[in-house]
Amino acid sequence: MLENAQSSIRNTRILITGGAGFIGSRLTQQLLSSRHECLVVDNLTVGLPAPPPCAHLRFAALDICDRDPLEKACQDFSPETVVHLAAIHHIPTCEKNAPEAFRVNVVGFQVVLDAAEKAGCEKVVLASSGAVYDWQEGPLREDSTPSRPSDVYSLSKFTNEQQLRLWAQKTKGSAIAGRIFNTIGANDPNAHLIPDILRQLQCSHANGKTVLKLGNTHTRRDYIYVEDTAACLKRMVEGAIGSGVHVFNIGTGKEFDVASLARMIADMKGMDCEITMNPALVRKVDRQSQLADISRAVSLLGWKPRYSLTEALRLVIQ
Repeated sequence: MLENAQSSIRNTRILITGGAGFIGSRLTQQLLSSRHECLVVDNLTVGLPAPPPCAHLRFAALDICDRDPLEKACQDFSPETVVHLAAIHHIPTCEKNAPEAFRVNVVGFQVVLDAAEKAGCEKVVLASSGAVYDWQEGPLREDSTPSRPSDVYSLSKFTNEQQLRLWAQKTKGSAIAGRIFNTIGANDPNAHLIPDILRQLQCSHANGKTVLKLGNTHTRRDYIYVEDTAACLKRMVEGAIGSGVHVFNIGTGKEFDVASLARMIADMKGMDCEITMNPALVRKVDRQSQLADISRAVSLLGWKPRYSLTEALRLVIQ
């Protein structure tokens, strides 16, 4: 059963794996602003710094695959909620080293779930992905669009959702999967599209015109600003969500193709650009469209994205 998310806000103890990462650092700050007690677990391998010391915050530099240290940290903190964000997210990296991706993303999550169970945790929020859906045109819905992973990363997230389901059956706890669509923002440590466009705009010039060499330029994605993604995860933490498994899309409900996105960024920087396709960057397996239906999160969590793509891109560029 799901009540109004606002009605259940209270100070709770929350363990955040990957809490120093791109999305995790924003979520941690939002939770601390509401005076929740937070334990951030992160091995800092993506290159972002540990969260600065402050009231209500603990930090543990741990790898989620290290069972004994993680279980001890979890037992000592005794979280009421675990938010799991730690993972290898970069799709080409997952494809190049599938065994390591599965070790971190699947085995690591099982270690986290086991530690949460031993500590008596009541709720687990999983950062899943919109990539778990089958390929189709139009909005992807949690209750009707079938799942069909198509690469190593999406398969690991699909597996995570099954692990979460088993945890909920075993513990009678509250299990929430947030299927996150393409999150953008400043200081993204992964070699994603927008950081690559910005890098090329700074470096590549030919005949007074910037030449952008991109992969698939026709594919369309639902881009959401990182603060909006964190805010939706925060609602999942704070909402009065009962036992069982609950799935929510985290996106904007709007999609844009890669070429349009690149031109928007170039226009904001006052630059003329030519867009070309680099065969080396073209993914052999890539869906045409990935658009979120966010009506469930809007109606049941009382959340909606605050930032348009234009506003989000301006903040990234600034």
